[in-house]
Amino acid sequence: MSTWQRLSCVVLLVVSWSCCGQGSFASELRVVASIAPIHSLVSEVMVGAESREPELLVQGKNSPHAYTLRPSDVRKLQDADIFFLVSETLESFAMQSLKSLENDTFVVELMNTSGIHLVQFAESDSQDRANSHGHEHPHNHAHETSHPMSRYDHHIWLDPVNAIVMVDEISRVMSNVDPENSEIYRSNANRLRLELEALTEEITSELKSAQDSEFIVFHDAYRTFEHRFGLDKKSHAILLGENRPGARRMQELRDKLKVSGVRCVFKEPQYDAKILDVLVEGTDARIAELDPLGLNLAMGTGQYFALMRGMATTLKDCLRQ
Repeated sequence: MSTWQRLSCVVLLVVSWSCCGQGSFASELRVVASIAPIHSLVSEVMVGAESREPELLVQGKNSPHAYTLRPSDVRKLQDADIFFLVSETLESFAMQSLKSLENDTFVVELMNTSGIHLVQFAESDSQDRANSHGHEHPHNHAHETSHPMSRYDHHIWLDPVNAIVMVDEISRVMSNVDPENSEIYRSNANRLRLELEALTEEITSELKSAQDSEFIVFHDAYRTFEHRFGLDKKSHAILLGENRPGARRMQELRDKLKVSGVRCVFKEPQYDAKILDVLVEGTDARIAELDPLGLNLAMGTGQYFALMRGMATTLKDCLRQ
């Protein structure tokens, strides 16, 4: 969907609101968010408004990297007035479907919002992925594509400062489309800014003791989080580009555990973690779980804050033992 199409969609939405009457349109407005953390932020902005609560597209313990739309998902997109997502590359499964549907959904790619802090993958990462030479488990992971944004970590929500920027954009879009509730959206955004600033300070303080500790993560999803909280270049990913690790990569990681004294290996709820048992066998490393999507949490308001606090606590508790 082109930028012109998106602009046309939002104009159409505003015209529809004007023609149909404020209360009528607000009550019928259908908002969809792609993944749980984005859905949580949208839900927070919409608290108290007369418009419907937002719907979540990717539900259950599913990852956007390998998601396949169900018929009910396609209907959600078909009926949506506004669709909030990270980017057309991370959620390409949804963008492909939208292009084939005859609808007027206004698509908001939050990664393109001015002010979002993007963390670029190092050149060495591309070489590491090539050396891993595992092609048994291909997925739709953003940094495997040739898209201009593929050089950046798409897990932008793992930085609360980015969340502030996203909340402001969500509020702006919702206020334009549903001006009757604009004061509510702006008030919620102002409240969230203060809460997210406090959250940033809280997690920064909590993770100070972990800033010198190396650790192993299941997939390369934490660059943005690490950059914000002073953990740069401390993690090593098992899955590079979503491919299963080859023998060479596994040996490199075992050397990290045995020689470098890495103490923690982190699994994720959406992945089969049996490979971790093989990796840590014969070492003193501990296995803990990071949940960057908040899949084990109740969806909606509060989910984002619980997700971020849970990530920080898990890292701190494992790395300090």
